[in-house]
Amino acid sequence: MLRVKGGVQAGRVGFSRGFHSSSTTMSRLRNYREWHPNNQWEPPRHLTYEALPLDEAMIKPGTHWSPPRGGYDHLPFRVFRTFHRQLPVYNDRRGNGHQRTILRRFRGDIKALVREMSKVCDDRKIVIHEGKLEVSGAYRQNLICWLKRLGF
Repeated sequence: MLRVKGGVQAGRVGFSRGFHSSSTTMSRLRNYREWHPNNQWEPPRHLTYEALPLDEAMIKPGTHWSPPRGGYDHLPFRVFRTFHRQLPVYNDRRGNGHQRTILRRFRGDIKALVREMSKVCDDRKIVIHEGKLEVSGAYRQNLICWLKRLGF
């Protein structure tokens, strides 16, 4: 007889839908709360480059995607979107539980980008790797909102 552990039969290999369904639902709810219009992030006042307010009409209903606004020609740096037209900002969790946020696909004056990114991420230290910038902490939503407000 097979034992049942967490709603999944322990003897069945490759069947994990019942085990992960509650955590998936919770992560979807968490993402909804982070992106809810009442929880919008406001940029710090001491940024060098002006971050324009987000136009809610540009955000596609049912998703959080919005097209690039443009108007970033005066900036000394550029951030390119991915193949799927998303901003290249990622959260990563280490084995010890520490979170980090990674920004990829950028060109131009890296020092200016690091200076501004540090201000957006509560004056945290930004580590420069080849092809990516890394900051410790969960700042993905802040960076995405800031990049959208810059026009990327």
